[in-house]
Amino acid sequence: MIFDLLHAGAESLLGQPYLERRTRLDQLNPTGPAWQSPPSWIGGGADILVATAEQGLEGIIAKRLTSTYQPGRRSPSWRKIKNIRTVDVLIGGWSPGGGRRAGSIGSLLIGVSTPDGLAYIGNVGTGFTDAALRDLHARLQQLEMQVSPFDAVPVPAEFARFARWVRPELGGEVAYAEIGLEGRLRHPRWRGLRER
Repeated sequence: MIFDLLHAGAESLLGQPYLERRTRLDQLNPTGPAWQSPPSWIGGGADILVATAEQGLEGIIAKRLTSTYQPGRRSPSWRKIKNIRTVDVLIGGWSPGGGRRAGSIGSLLIGVSTPDGLAYIGNVGTGFTDAALRDLHARLQQLEMQVSPFDAVPVPAEFARFARWVRPELGGEVAYAEIGLEGRLRHPRWRGLRER
């Protein structure tokens, strides 16, 4: 993907406003067998974000039309706005934590209910407050069992090795960026328990 035009021949465009750089990029029409330039629009960001969500895309980059290119630093004039997807999950286990989470939950092993049983969709280890971790730890200890409840899609061995299994009676909401090829959530973040 070609997102910007920084030089045209020997001419540096770094100090030019984004609108000028984008106009010149569009004039070049950089389309080929292994490259292209994504479309751009002026205005309508909220509608475009909705359209990207409908197409299953990650989100948009919003840029001030007057912004110059600033090599090596993140500019406050450019914003990555991600689509937030959420899914209701069941907790089927947890992995012990290390460091400041030693003796508590490192991550939850989560799944979704299917006609064939509980299907593993990943681990979530971010988005928790300390109070939420304490509450979850106490609740999950009451639901412990000896075998994995993930019968439809099992937990991979590297995650199952130290897992503590629980009856999948607690549900929650998880935000994520997308679902990877292996069927697991990418960049999951815990949003909280769901009352059932």
